[in-house]
Amino acid sequence: MTHFQQHHDVGVGRYGLADIDLPYSSLQKILLLPLNYDVESRGPHVRRILQASNVFSSLYDLEKSIQPLLSTIESRGLIVAERWFSDVLPKRQDELNRTIEEISKYVLVEGNEIDTSRVTDFLIRNDLPAANDNDKFQMYRNLHPLYELLLKNNKQQQFLKQWGNKLLAEGRRTESGVVIKGNWQSFSSYSGRMFCKQLPLTSLPKAVREFITSPDERVILSLDFNNAELRILAYYSKCTKLLEQFEIGEDIHFQTGTMIAQAIGLKDANVAVIRKTGKQFAFALLYGAGTSMIVNNLRKLVPTVTSATVSQLVTAFFKTYPEVHLFLDNLEKDSHLLTPFGRIKPLATFKPTQKRNYPFQSSIAVAVKQLMLIANKRFDVVHVIHDEIWILAPTREPTVVEEVIEEFYHQLLNILPDFPISGFIKVEPIGGNTHEHG
Repeated sequence: MTHFQQHHDVGVGRYGLADIDLPYSSLQKILLLPLNYDVESRGPHVRRILQASNVFSSLYDLEKSIQPLLSTIESRGLIVAERWFSDVLPKRQDELNRTIEEISKYVLVEGNEIDTSRVTDFLIRNDLPAANDNDKFQMYRNLHPLYELLLKNNKQQQFLKQWGNKLLAEGRRTESGVVIKGNWQSFSSYSGRMFCKQLPLTSLPKAVREFITSPDERVILSLDFNNAELRILAYYSKCTKLLEQFEIGEDIHFQTGTMIAQAIGLKDANVAVIRKTGKQFAFALLYGAGTSMIVNNLRKLVPTVTSATVSQLVTAFFKTYPEVHLFLDNLEKDSHLLTPFGRIKPLATFKPTQKRNYPFQSSIAVAVKQLMLIANKRFDVVHVIHDEIWILAPTREPTVVEEVIEEFYHQLLNILPDFPISGFIKVEPIGGNTHEHG
C-alpha cells in the first residue's frame, strides 16, 4: 500500500460537503467518464466515486492541489525578449523570401502565395509524383529540389504566423519584453496532460525558448525529466535489461538508433540523428504505431526502407526487451487502465492503442504535478511543458534546487517504489538569462 492509498483510506468522508468543481481541470476526464456525462447534475454520484476509489481520489486531490499554481502561471505569463521581434523575426522573414525566390525558378510565384495548381502542373510535366502536403514533400525530397523547397516554405510560413504575428497580436509590450499568456487546462486528455490554449505555450519551439527572459534578477531553470517514457516502461514491465541500462547510465536511444542505422543503411549520420531515430522508433512501438507508419518515418531518412526491414527491426527490439512486448500486449487487452495509483476501470471507451498510451502519459502527468508542488515551496513555478517545469531561481542557490529534486525523488518512490530515478531530472537554464546559475 502506497503513502497515497493510506492517506485516502483515512479521509474518505471529506468529499461530502466540499465543492468538487476544478476550474482548470475536467472531472469527466479525471474520473474516466464519457465526455457527455453531466457532472454538475450528478454531484452526489461523483462524490461517491471519489469516496469509493483510492485511484480517483488520489488523482482528484493532486489535481485540486495544483489549481492555484495553474492560476498563477496563467496570470503571470512568459516574457519574450524584444530582440526576438526586432532581430530574429526579420531574419526569418528574409529566409522565407529567399525560399520563395528559389521556388520561383521552377514555378511562377505571385506575391508570397504558392499556387498549388501550378505546382501540380510542374510535377506532372516532369513525370514527378503529385504532392500537396508536408509528409509527401518530405518523402519525395530526394527526387527534385522543389519538394524540399515547398516543405521549407510551409514550415517557415507557419512558424512566422504562429510565433511572430500572433505573439505580437496577443502579447503585451513591457519594458522587459512582450508578455505572452494563454489559457491553461489540466486533463486536456484523459491521461492528465496540461495544455495551454489560445497561445500554445506548452509547444514553445526551441528558437523561441532561447528568448524567454526572467522578470527580475533571478534565472529561469528547466527541471526536465530524462527518458521519462522508457523509465516508466521499464518500471511497469519489470524489464531486466532496461532497468540495468538505466542503472549504469547507458544511452538507450543511441543504441536503438545505431541498430536501426545499420539495418536501413543510414550512413554518415551524426550522433544526434542516430539518437533521434532511435527515440522515434521506440516511441512508435510504445504508442502502438503500425509497420506502415514506422516505414514512412524511416523513409524520411532513407527512402528505400521496406516493410520487411521494419519487421526485422521490431523483432530485434522486442527480442532485446522481451518483458516489454508482453507488457504492451497486455495493456491493449486489459479492461482496466494502469495509473500510478493503481488499476481502474473506465466508463469512457478506450481503443487498444489508447490503453497502451495511457499509463505513460498518466504517470508523466502525475510526476510533473508532484514536482510542481514540491518546487513551489521554494521557488516560483512559471511554466510547464509536458515533462518539464520552469522555475525562477536565485543565481547562487543550486543546492536548494538539488534539495527539491531529492524531495521529489522521495515522493515519487512513495508512489512508484523502485522506480529508476538515477539521473531522472536534468537542470538547465532557459532563455535570455543574463546571470549564470551557481
